[in-house]
Amino acid sequence: MTTTFANLVTQNKTTINDSGAATWSTAEIATFHNDAIRDCSNHFPRVLTDSITVTNGTQEYDLNTDFMGVLSVEYPDGESPREFLKRRPYTAGDGAGFWTLDGYYDILKRDDDDDDTSQIIFSEDLVTDAVAVVEYHAHHALIANTASISGDCTVMPQHQHLLVKFVAWQAT
Repeated sequence: MTTTFANLVTQNKTTINDSGAATWSTAEIATFHNDAIRDCSNHFPRVLTDSITVTNGTQEYDLNTDFMGVLSVEYPDGESPREFLKRRPYTAGDGAGFWTLDGYYDILKRDDDDDDTSQIIFSEDLVTDAVAVVEYHAHHALIANTASISGDCTVMPQHQHLLVKFVAWQAT
């Protein structure tokens, strides 16, 4: 069963004994809730996959904005047995050791406050229309509009009580 943000905000208000919003507005509770989700993402991130259709001659690709860290890179997709690339710094030695080898990737990780997105770099020239599958850790979804609470919570149900406790802590 999926828990909605609206249900969690209502639960938060009940927990802090402010269901009438006499002390804390819904927007303030939602802001506390987003802080809790950000913190939870550091300890219990989502695991997602991204399929990247590659093109010959291009070795750098943007990763999703919710990217936190890579778990595995499968290339090409659909092989049996599955083939995984190994991580190797693209700057290893003079860099030539990366670009002349097949079967490697590296990540250019951007800071969360940076406007640039993280990128994956492949060591080999890829086959056009082949697919690389990146499994990665990601941030959980936030309440996008704290004035109009909508959407589903992506934090696992067994960790959602932590969000409620975090909001109660913030409200005291």
